[in-house]
Amino acid sequence: MGAIFAARLYKYLSELFRDVCSEIHVWSDTSIVLYWIPQLIRKINRCLACKKYSVKSADQLSRQLPRDRISESPPFTVIGVDFTGPVYVKLGNDTEKSYIALFTCAVTRAVHIELVTGLSTRKFILALRRFLSRRSNCKTIYSDNASTFKCANKKEIQDSLLKRKYYQTKLLSQFWKKWKDNYLLNIRSFHHFPKPSVERNLRVGDVVILEGNTKSKFLWDLGRIAKVMQGRDGLVRSCVVKTKKREFKRPVQLIYPLELSET
Repeated sequence: MGAIFAARLYKYLSELFRDVCSEIHVWSDTSIVLYWIPQLIRKINRCLACKKYSVKSADQLSRQLPRDRISESPPFTVIGVDFTGPVYVKLGNDTEKSYIALFTCAVTRAVHIELVTGLSTRKFILALRRFLSRRSNCKTIYSDNASTFKCANKKEIQDSLLKRKYYQTKLLSQFWKKWKDNYLLNIRSFHHFPKPSVERNLRVGDVVILEGNTKSKFLWDLGRIAKVMQGRDGLVRSCVVKTKKREFKRPVQLIYPLELSET
């Protein structure tokens, strides 16, 4: 009975792992069969197809929030700017293609919206002037360094609302204290990230597969890491992976390392 079961098991596994099981033979002796099973597990662990099926994506520790995000400051002191669109605005009988300039406060997450009729630097400077005329306390601007923003250097302006600031200092300090004691603590409780299982950083020469558009990992591209890019904290955040097609730049979350060496 044991030999029959072992033969059926071999037939099923040989179809599933043709290359791995090509050197496996079935004996009726119980002690030999019990010795063969651990050997099969080692062969399965070295199987590239099995590794592709069970491999997990690379992981990395989350960065600390930037100081500008948690430092006490009036709204729109530190902002990020970007464009979205296009949107189509109807002017009489004509429809004009426009874009939306988003000015987002880095601390309070408040959003100021300006409508622009193009992506040129001149159009952006006009939108920036309209924004600064209403939010005059802006001191730091972050962008994605698009060509629209590179020539739009903000001119220094003199702060003209000091009296209002002094009158509101007490109110703002109370609001800020409540914001830190309640809002930040709630964010930390709701956004609890499990500690990633990071054994080591990805290195040049590691064999990996890249996450593709299909769900099957067997169809993903196999490649080798050609270059790693580290963040300010010294941890690898993205890599350049060379495949048989071309080179891809991907974050570590879309890279699945293959560790085929035995441990």
